[in-house]
Amino acid sequence: MTVRVLCRRPDARGSLVAADRAQVASPRAGGAGGAASRVCARRVTLRTGPGGPLIASAFAGQPVTVLERRGGWARVKTDLGHAGWLRAAALCAG
Repeated sequence: MTVRVLCRRPDARGSLVAADRAQVASPRAGGAGGAASRVCARRVTLRTGPGGPLIASAFAGQPVTVLERRGGWARVKTDLGHAGWLRAAALCAG
């Protein structure tokens, strides 16, 4: 018995998930979404609020949309649709 795994090629944003462009709108494209960014830390956890309980994870290179910044925290939405708070230092500049 042979088991094989078939993977899709990442799109230009580095995502394997086909995202609705209206949900992940870039300010450069004139959309209503937040600033586009990427996760730079190897692995981060998304929380319900700054310092709150864990709800999801994000990984290095994963595209996110920054919805809000507060103190050293940023509220983001991942390309997989998970929204939560993470430490702003975990995001790549620019």
